[in-house]
Parts: sequence; structure tokens; C-alpha cells
Amino acid sequence: MTTLSVTEQEVGPYMMVYVPFTGKSINVRHSVDVVKTALSGKNIEYINAVWIFEYWYNSGKITLLEKNWGSVIDVKNLPKLDKTSSIYHIKQLLIWYKPVIIFPYKSSFSYTVWHIRSIAKLHKYIQSKAYTNASIIEIFNKEQSTIYYIALPQK
Repeated sequence: MTTLSVTEQEVGPYMMVYVPFTGKSINVRHSVDVVKTALSGKNIEYINAVWIFEYWYNSGKITLLEKNWGSVIDVKNLPKLDKTSSIYHIKQLLIWYKPVIIFPYKSSFSYTVWHIRSIAKLHKYIQSKAYTNASIIEIFNKEQSTIYYIALPQK
């Protein structure tokens, strides 16, 4: 059985190219194709696929802010990207020391169960450290079969 633990560790840097996604996760294929086509058209290596869910925690309430699908790319490829693109967005997370939960992805069922538990545990941790609010980014790395929950707290 997987044990969830929050550790404060260095995370990043992440350079993410993504498209906003609405709808059911089962219908993500179009977003996948948009990102892959945009990157291959710029001759950018597709390192790995990521789901980027951003949650907002404030005063004990959890809100899903945005759902995105994209890819982590090597930062050296940033000059190749069109920073004013209407097709994709670019988000860079620098190296930060942040609260993180990491767990292995085994199946969609395990994801559903551990997703709920991970968000709850990370929020308890945020409360214990007296952060007034925080966004939480969930990165699903399919190639490594690993899911990362990274809190970006503000004091």
C-alpha cells in the first residue's frame, strides 16, 4: 500500500507548454494533438506529457482553478516558441523549495483514490504551516508513472 507523505523539497525548473482543457478527461485527445503538433512544428523534443491541474486553497476551501494538458520541455527550447501564440500557453516554474507529495500511478482507480487523499493531506500540511492560501499544481508524468502535487504557498 502507498503511504502519502509531504516533504519539503526542491522542485523544478519546469517549462510547460500547455492548452487549457475543458470537459471530461476522456476527451483529452484533441488537446494532446494540439500540443504535439505545435511542438513538432517548432522542432522541439517532446519530453513527457503532463496534466496540470491548479487548485486554490483559501480559508479551508479547495477550488479547482484550471485544468490544462501539455508537455514539459527543455528550457533551452524556449527561444523556439512563439510567446504570443493563440494556440498554446507557456508557464515556467523556477526551482523552488516547496511542499510536495509524490506517488506512483498504477491505475485510474488508484489515481482517483490517491488524488483525493493527496489533496486533503497537502491542505492539512498547508494549514499546519499557517499559509493563508496556496495554489497546488498536479503534474502527471505518464512516462514515469508518477504524480506530483506541488504546493505554491504564499505567507
